[in-house]
Amino acid sequence: AVVKPVLEVDLTALSASSVRMGVESVPAAEEAGLDLMKSIIGEETGAYILDKAAELGIPCQEVRVTCAVEENGVPYPESVVLVGPMSWEEREMLSRRIEADLAIPAERQTYESGGEEG
Repeated sequence: AVVKPVLEVDLTALSASSVRMGVESVPAAEEAGLDLMKSIIGEETGAYILDKAAELGIPCQEVRVTCAVEENGVPYPESVVLVGPMSWEEREMLSRRIEADLAIPAERQTYESGGEEG
């Protein structure tokens, strides 16, 4: 199952309500709304990955998610950095799970343990 954003902000409505603040403030309001959505999606994605790692018995200590924005303006989790003392087999297992559940390919997954990239 692919995870879809749990929160969608109607940027059109947001920008319409911002018209009263002046033309220059509309792009700033849209960007603030988009940044909030990216932050929420990143946090939720990271929590999901930590939960899945725990279910699999994989020692993942931290997940950092980078979000990008689709052409239609919807943010999505684009890449992840996972930190923890994971074996090669554990990394492979978690990588497959992340790709299957979140559509983040292995090429956009980085694994670190104790400051070392791998």
